[in-house]
Amino acid sequence: MSLRDDDRSIAVAEVASAFAKRHGSDYERPITNRYVGSLLRRRLHLRTYKTDGVYVLAMTDSGKLAALCQRYGVDAPMPT
Repeated sequence: MSLRDDDRSIAVAEVASAFAKRHGSDYERPITNRYVGSLLRRRLHLRTYKTDGVYVLAMTDSGKLAALCQRYGVDAPMPT
């Protein structure tokens, strides 16, 4: 949620690098774009799509994101 900026799409690589910086030492395996993409799709049921050769996470489904934030106890910033 901290990477969210309006309704622009976020690259899975950007999510993976932010996740690796914050929680990379907690995992024995390397945090790769493929690993994070699979977590986004399979565990969180968020849709990714490919644009300009890069997989991105669509941020248009704010209802689903709000529900995930509530479920996992993440403080979601209020939309502007």
